[in-house]
Amino acid sequence: QNNKGIAQECAVAYVRLVPLEPREVELLERRRQSKGTGRLVCMNDAFSFMYERRPTTREELWEEVYPFAGTDYRAVYWCSARADNCLYPTKVGTIMQTAEMDFPRVGDRYVAESMRALLARGVDPLGTVLEFTRRSGMEFHGSIRVESFSAEPPWDRAFRSRFFVDHPEWRCVDYDGRQIARMSYAIPEVQQHMLDLIREIVSYGVDGINLIFTRAQPYILYEKPVADEFRRRYGVSHASVGERDGRLLDLRAEYMTSFLRRVRELLDRQSRDGRRLQLSAVVMANEDICRFHALNLGAWIKERLIDELSPGPFGMNREEPTPIEVPYFASLTRGSACRLVPTLRPTLVPVREALETARRFYEQGADGFAVFDMNLFQRFPLEWAIWQQLARREELDAIQRGATVRVNTLQLTRLGGLVVDRYSPRWAY
Repeated sequence: QNNKGIAQECAVAYVRLVPLEPREVELLERRRQSKGTGRLVCMNDAFSFMYERRPTTREELWEEVYPFAGTDYRAVYWCSARADNCLYPTKVGTIMQTAEMDFPRVGDRYVAESMRALLARGVDPLGTVLEFTRRSGMEFHGSIRVESFSAEPPWDRAFRSRFFVDHPEWRCVDYDGRQIARMSYAIPEVQQHMLDLIREIVSYGVDGINLIFTRAQPYILYEKPVADEFRRRYGVSHASVGERDGRLLDLRAEYMTSFLRRVRELLDRQSRDGRRLQLSAVVMANEDICRFHALNLGAWIKERLIDELSPGPFGMNREEPTPIEVPYFASLTRGSACRLVPTLRPTLVPVREALETARRFYEQGADGFAVFDMNLFQRFPLEWAIWQQLARREELDAIQRGATVRVNTLQLTRLGGLVVDRYSPRWAY
């Protein structure tokens, strides 16, 4: 049972060791040797385990990575930055360790307490997890949610960037003139601030940067630079045309593409030993949504700005799960150096459907998968067994035939000398 954080209702009664059959040993050894040709990526939000367990030691951080060692997961994408709200000792952004506040949830307090305790002991969460991930034989990429600068009450104190508070003049402006709680990437100062943050994360020696565009849009709307440039080019106000006017969509996308070019240039300058630092992007589910939100994926791939594209099941906003149009994204990456690695979320893809979904996406052109918040599902034996085998493209049929959605359990009839199977005394509580 967890002795810190939000306690889980469980206790170990006994451990039963059951020898593997020879065929199971052979299969396990073969898989360890081949490691699934590196088709899987684990995306860890670097927040949830602090929210639940309040880790305060180096070893507790290692526990988030250890289960992936020796599996088909080639890399851990570690989200230490929500925009510039950071879970490491940043000098560019805001450290998420606020003490003087009433926290909206007990887990938010655990995150702040965890950060303060770790930093007081000289433990840098980002550097510590990176080092252990490398020791475990995997790549480590720093993930950044590009627009998580702030939140509405009561979460505004737990998630509030100093940069966001200090510069309301650089926020996004909607079609009707209202200011939106996002920082605009059409503003040069916002781009530079985020480049400084990326440079700081790269300085740790990461293998790449992962930009998460989902659950964060918009990033560019109709701010003064956009409005002025539209009038200069076309002689009319942007407000006189529809939001989906192709000229307006293309113009907004130019600003984000310019930012991606600057990120690529930064990574190339910071690379060591001639090794290209990887840049990956997690984007929305289809062409229409990506285009509306200023993501010109075709240009990014054609210019070799990104090395990996991860479309996820995200719609126009966070509350709209949307099927991923894998064939469209495959048409962009086919014949290029960019890998297509769709994002799968165990919370949205039931374990019964995971293998079939993987098979379908492979057939449609996927090169592998990035599993979102996979660290939250290691505790479930069946789900963990299935989700760590999705790299085995050639074995999916056999895996599915042998898969079971049943976990062996034993019903308790008596506990602590009390009968619990027919008339449980706990009913009274």
